[in-house]
Amino acid sequence: MKNDLDSSSEVLVVDDNPINHRVVLFSLREQFTNIDTAFNGQEAVDKFKKKHYDLILMDLRMPIMNGTEAARSIRNYIKLKGINKDVKIIAMSASDTSEDTRACKEAGMDGYLYKPFRVQELFEVIK
Repeated sequence: MKNDLDSSSEVLVVDDNPINHRVVLFSLREQFTNIDTAFNGQEAVDKFKKKHYDLILMDLRMPIMNGTEAARSIRNYIKLKGINKDVKIIAMSASDTSEDTRACKEAGMDGYLYKPFRVQELFEVIK
């Protein structure tokens, strides 16, 4: 099981805002070379089923399927298919409520990053 993220790790950035995509991609580009994007939770789940990412940075509030629903769906898919891979899912949100944090943990997310964030904060949460 792969536990360490390196430059060849597969990363998926999920956010319904294209500006947020650009900010996160800019922040990650020197550390990771394989970065994909999705604009909602359903698109993230569909992409994960085709390509098992190592790291998923997931916005919470999106149309079609929100971040916690998508994380739960991805975790269920991993369990159902017996995928032997450590997939890190990090929530990204401007909300800092304890309810959101708890919902993220219950959905199987590994960390929580408050927007806007600094690059250093992003990499601290990823570690």
